[in-house]
Amino acid sequence: MRTINFVKMVGTGNDFIVIDNRMKKFPVDDDSLIIRICNRRNGIGSDGIILIEESFSNDFKMRIINPDASEVAMCGNGARCAVRYANVLGIMKDHCTVETLAGTLKASFVDNNISLNMGRPKDFRDSFLINYNGEEYEVFFINTGVPHVVIFVENVKSINVEDFGQFIRYHDLFKPDGTNCNFVEVTGNNSIKVRTYERGVEDETFSCGTGTCASAIISVIKKGLEWKVTSTTRLHETLQVDSEISSEDIDKDFYLIGPADITFKGSFSY
Repeated sequence: MRTINFVKMVGTGNDFIVIDNRMKKFPVDDDSLIIRICNRRNGIGSDGIILIEESFSNDFKMRIINPDASEVAMCGNGARCAVRYANVLGIMKDHCTVETLAGTLKASFVDNNISLNMGRPKDFRDSFLINYNGEEYEVFFINTGVPHVVIFVENVKSINVEDFGQFIRYHDLFKPDGTNCNFVEVTGNNSIKVRTYERGVEDETFSCGTGTCASAIISVIKKGLEWKVTSTTRLHETLQVDSEISSEDIDKDFYLIGPADITFKGSFSY
């Protein structure tokens, strides 16, 4: 029997099992183990597993595995947790670069928060209509490290995120890989509320970093909001997104700013 040490971390409601995998001990090909330890009833429970590994060209490499054992390219809340733990491990101090499947991230500490340079968005698709339950919704698509749909609503609390989000996630327009889906309520000239359905988790999560970025960018482009955009999560925590992106020029870097904390440490045997 083998034992793996981990820390449990949370970034504005997204919780992760974070593992120092620089010695390559974690069985990344064991799907059943990954599914079990992410399960909230008979495992540790989390929105995913983050592995910190060696990188030849950056301070460290981050791998993110969903609760269904699929590996994804990027997760903004997860990346902040990885940076925080890399600091605890002594891998980095105030600044670092992180290798991800979505490219290299630059990160730094700003007061008690972590600021991530998330690179530049891609694959922007302007408004198109999707019919859901007999009603047409204006939909926007953008990739902020992973694919996201953004739908503006008047009252985000009234949306059945699980049903509507799943409908969008598996819609023919986004096959074969599917998409994440964000429901956004504009609350001010630089503030929004966001609820997100995440593929891989296959449910609503309390927060989504890349989804918050997608929502903020589309809000600036299509609704005229001003930077820096503050987003309120389902647990009433806040994330900030900053950029120089405009409706005239979307090819600019964007930044996700928010906290990441260790909640407890433990180990599991398999």
